[in-house]
Amino acid sequence: MSMTLANADIYISRIIGGSGDTGIKAQARDALTSAMEELLHRNNWTYLRQDTSLSFTVGTGTTDTNTTLITSVADGFKNVLVGMTVADDGTDIPAGTKVASIESNTSLTMDTAATGGTSATVTFTFGGTIPIVSGTEYYNLPSAFWKPMSARLISARKDELSYVPPGRYDATSYDQTVQGTVVAYTIYNANVFDASGTQQTKIRFIHKPGAADVCLLKYYRLPDLTGTYVDVPDEYLYTFLDLGRVHLLRTKDAGSRRLPILIRDVEQRIARAISADREEGGDAQMDRFNTPNELEGGHEGRIWPTNYLGRS
Repeated sequence: MSMTLANADIYISRIIGGSGDTGIKAQARDALTSAMEELLHRNNWTYLRQDTSLSFTVGTGTTDTNTTLITSVADGFKNVLVGMTVADDGTDIPAGTKVASIESNTSLTMDTAATGGTSATVTFTFGGTIPIVSGTEYYNLPSAFWKPMSARLISARKDELSYVPPGRYDATSYDQTVQGTVVAYTIYNANVFDASGTQQTKIRFIHKPGAADVCLLKYYRLPDLTGTYVDVPDEYLYTFLDLGRVHLLRTKDAGSRRLPILIRDVEQRIARAISADREEGGDAQMDRFNTPNELEGGHEGRIWPTNYLGRS
């Protein structure tokens, strides 16, 4: 039941009989974007969860017998971090090579020279996760980042990191330049707004890392409206589209007598969608604190029935 964005434009524009009008369909896309932004602010949708464990590729790059990589893709290296592994779809880059420094979003330096004899156009593959470098506290987050879900160290130490708001860190820390054990993190962007850039948020580790490690960050991403399909799972598709219809109708005819009825209907459906999304575990979901024994599969001492017959 997946729907293309082009068909979504047609569906939304029908609310005002504009499915054959190119201009109205363009406004329908704006209405869908506005609706998805509104819903993004209403709920942390489970389908938008993602993490930094997956590798990613950057195409149309060149390398030869040196340590420099160049890509012709605009902002192609925006999600690359120092310490990430890098490979190519050929044999020019030796196994285990890592990013040593990043000069720009289209140029970086490897810690090992490529072995190819001539410049070649290749696709680069970069490792996921966040490689923590001793003495470096700020790291770019993926451009699709919206909000954090959880973070943990997975290499030298195996430990969960707590989220601390920037203001609380400032209020409780004396000297933030001292290096030490990473115990928490915050989300912060020290850069000015860049309307033409990637507008990437940064993660800041607390304390400033005193040793190398690796962080796995789970987060909520922003919905993608640049692809072919509407970035919404089937179970919510028409609720999202119908909110887009409301946004379009309100823009074109705010006095329409249909608006109150349509808004009431879509608000009820949004409430049900949010309720269903927050009960992602279905009948297996237990909304309470669990002991480690329970989470590891032990069920000794269970005092409640597991089904309606009362059998344990």
